[in-house]
Amino acid sequence: MITNDCGSYIRKFALLITGWAVCCFGKCQVAPAGIPEGSLNAFAKLYLQTDRSAYLAGDTIWAKGFFTNAENRSVTPQTLTLELLDLKAGKKIVAQTFLPSGKTFPASIVLPPGLSTGAYMIRAYSRNLIQENRALFTKLVKIYSVGSRLTEEEPVYERALLFYPEGSRLVEGVMNKVAFKYADALGAPSEIAGKIVSASGEQICEFKSSHNGMGFFSLDPKPGASYFAIIEGDHSNKKYPLPASIKGGAALKVAGDSTRLSFAIQALAGSGAQPSILVLQGAGKMLYSTTFKTGETSCSGSIDISRLPSGVARLALFSRDTQLLAERLCFIDNREYMASANLSVALLSRQYRAENLLSLNLDDAAAGAFAVSVTDAGFEEPERDRQNIYSANLLTCYLKNRIYDAGSYWDELYQDRSALLDLVMLTGIWSGLKWEDRKNSGMHSKKGEPGLSGTVFYKGTSRRYINKAVSLLAISEADSTSKTTVFNTDTAGSFRLSGLDFLGPTRLLFGAATKKSDFIDVVLNAAEEDTLAIEYPRVRAINSLSKNMGRSPFDSLIHTKEYMENITVSARTKDRMQMLVRKYATGRFRDLYGEVYELIPVKAIGNLFDYLRMQQPMVRVEFDLKSNQYYIKARKRDGTFDQAALYLDEAPVQNQLQLYAVDPADVAMIKIVEGIDFIAGRGSIPSVAIYTKKGRDFKAAGNKYDIEYVEGYAKAPEFYNPVYRQKDTAGPADRRITLYWNPRAATSNRVHFIPIHFYNTDNTVKFAVKAAGVTESGRLLSFYKTLL
Repeated sequence: MITNDCGSYIRKFALLITGWAVCCFGKCQVAPAGIPEGSLNAFAKLYLQTDRSAYLAGDTIWAKGFFTNAENRSVTPQTLTLELLDLKAGKKIVAQTFLPSGKTFPASIVLPPGLSTGAYMIRAYSRNLIQENRALFTKLVKIYSVGSRLTEEEPVYERALLFYPEGSRLVEGVMNKVAFKYADALGAPSEIAGKIVSASGEQICEFKSSHNGMGFFSLDPKPGASYFAIIEGDHSNKKYPLPASIKGGAALKVAGDSTRLSFAIQALAGSGAQPSILVLQGAGKMLYSTTFKTGETSCSGSIDISRLPSGVARLALFSRDTQLLAERLCFIDNREYMASANLSVALLSRQYRAENLLSLNLDDAAAGAFAVSVTDAGFEEPERDRQNIYSANLLTCYLKNRIYDAGSYWDELYQDRSALLDLVMLTGIWSGLKWEDRKNSGMHSKKGEPGLSGTVFYKGTSRRYINKAVSLLAISEADSTSKTTVFNTDTAGSFRLSGLDFLGPTRLLFGAATKKSDFIDVVLNAAEEDTLAIEYPRVRAINSLSKNMGRSPFDSLIHTKEYMENITVSARTKDRMQMLVRKYATGRFRDLYGEVYELIPVKAIGNLFDYLRMQQPMVRVEFDLKSNQYYIKARKRDGTFDQAALYLDEAPVQNQLQLYAVDPADVAMIKIVEGIDFIAGRGSIPSVAIYTKKGRDFKAAGNKYDIEYVEGYAKAPEFYNPVYRQKDTAGPADRRITLYWNPRAATSNRVHFIPIHFYNTDNTVKFAVKAAGVTESGRLLSFYKTLL
């Protein structure tokens, strides 16, 4: 029997099952002894929501990562890594790792301005879940060069024609359903037609793809015969071999509808292993299992799937010794995972820099986390490979091979959506832990919490600095923030620190935190880089295409000098002291009135306590021989001196060794304030805040420090939302494409709406509103609407 009609095949097969009931299992049975129930693999899934899918070089890609478990509930690993890959050149352009903010991962990628026009890939994953190799998400984006473009280079990747017999094996003696897929290394399909021939060249049947390079045909393989596919129109007459057939074994056929999954099993004579166990696994657990009587060669039945969790499921047939005989992927879609929303409009105007106010309202009140964007719909381009939070959580995370345009299966455009998804299942490869490999189940990290480790030596020697206190001053070159800590080396002179969370390129200054001025060298251990290997697709050729200017809406911005995408706002300062306070102090330390002193460089002054005693009249330093401690008093506003609370870079000083390690030459300013610290019965006491130099202000003092450099975590900047007054024409031309971005949008059980407040650009006339998120109950939201 030869057919290319998926729908007619399913209908005929359903009738076949009805009449072929040697033994029927109509209900889900309790797992027999030896079949463990419960969780198989509580793996994490990842979806990355971006503000849009096309950008200009130099733009910022705004993104948010959603990590969920098998029940679609939010989980929070330690990090999120984003990479931008140039597939044509085969190189990594950007790699950044972000820390969670609360339970979310706001992230961004600043595109280098010199990128050429083409398709690039964003790869997102967590370094802490690499061993699972599951929380991996990839997305293609189009980037346009800002230079003059007369031509555009488009890579052509190698294509492959692959075959997937139903049940995973081509079995002799029965009619086999053989699916196929013709696509390149990125999953982009090509529609094909051709014929199946024997080794002698005899035509057996014809085949033709029906959707995204996929289709199927029927084949009854003869014992020992080989079969090949020849693509129509391929002048090379290349032959693509089909999988070799097996003698004996078991054939597994599956059909179904929205409520029941029907199966038929036939074990052929001469097969060494007989069917014994049938297992349906999905959503990280076993969903159904049954056993067969010894000696039975064929059976059929159906499984009620109307209450099972949605997503890809694996139906697997085993012998009594759990040898895999056949397997088939199925898609269950009960829509229990979907959250719905509507958009209400309070203010909407296409006028120049007009104010707009929208509201995204969940149809059912629920607490959840979301990302919302508003973009200029005039720059929306058709995505060739659409994805959404549904496809990421229910489809692609279960499959090894890339699924092209996975998000389209939720667009409600396909009348035969179930049949098309079944084609995806026939050509899919299961990526998760299999039931037969359940001994290694469980979500786990490849390595523990990342940290900084190394060994300390006396300077210029191989003598280890054993059981000694060491200070660490970490200065971020990204935002000039600093952190100080004191730690002790062990009996080998080694150390390991965790939870430091450096941001960006960071300068590390190690110094001896002892009263004796020891000089040290620090040797850091190699960073534990938990990164995924990259397999770049092989480029077969490069097509040089003529580029007609004006064909893309982005061409209107390419030569615009005042393109406002990223805005930096700065303010003037009145004097040097105000500038110091603005640069170093934050919060109440900045807002409260106090005396500010800039340290004056003094040669051979000793430690910081000596400097304060000799140079600061507002501070009195006393040394107690009995306790071997310094006591610092500061003058209050009433002129009296009182015991002071000490802060180093606004962190309370817990140990005086922290101040011993600070060289006076590395202090930027000291501020003395009241109103931060209080003592019962005495009231307010003075607070002395000591600020170390940051960024360009910092200069290491001689051999006092051993200086090392590390690459820290990235931090997504805040999205700039301009606020315009009526008829405000000041500033640069506003030609933003992304008008609004909020990665921290949230709802509660009482407040189920998200306000969207933004101002129009100079020329946007059509708005695109996009949102994605997950509720605490595990429902997923994917929302898109355009407003004229």
